[in-house]
Amino acid sequence: MKIATPSDTERRAEPRVDDERWKTALTSIAPNSILIRGYAVDEMMGRLSFADAVYLLLMGELPSPAIGRMLNAVLVSSLDHGVTPPSTLAARNVATSGAPLKDCVAAGILAFGPHHGGDIETCMRFLDAGLTLVRSGRALQEAAETLVEGYLRDGQTPPGFGHRFSSSRASTSG
Repeated sequence: MKIATPSDTERRAEPRVDDERWKTALTSIAPNSILIRGYAVDEMMGRLSFADAVYLLLMGELPSPAIGRMLNAVLVSSLDHGVTPPSTLAARNVATSGAPLKDCVAAGILAFGPHHGGDIETCMRFLDAGLTLVRSGRALQEAAETLVEGYLRDGQTPPGFGHRFSSSRASTSG
């Protein structure tokens, strides 16, 4: 759903209104009422998985069961690293200096690269190429086979496969 929003100039011309409630296109928070995309948070609890709620927040609609399971798998796969990835170590090392939290987080983010954290972009491009093939009329299975065969033919590992400690499982790269 496309929501019409005023331009920055129009927004600045409007008088400020004091309002106790905090509202955005995503949420509405008022006494005894927190809505996310129109759904009451207390009703979402116990009914939606965390992955389903994240999808709702980002996409503005509830996911299909298949999409919910896929996003949940993505979130679970991110847990395998514990405290040993380079970005975590960088953030922890900066934290030992007594630096503010924002500096520690920045150090962690700056440690992202093509083999850790940054490979998410490569995976996104890979999936986008698959969607392009599907949208052009290819069957999902055919599109997947085309992409994977292309990577293997070029001697590359498809994004999302490989791990620094295990070569036998699918994982987030890095």
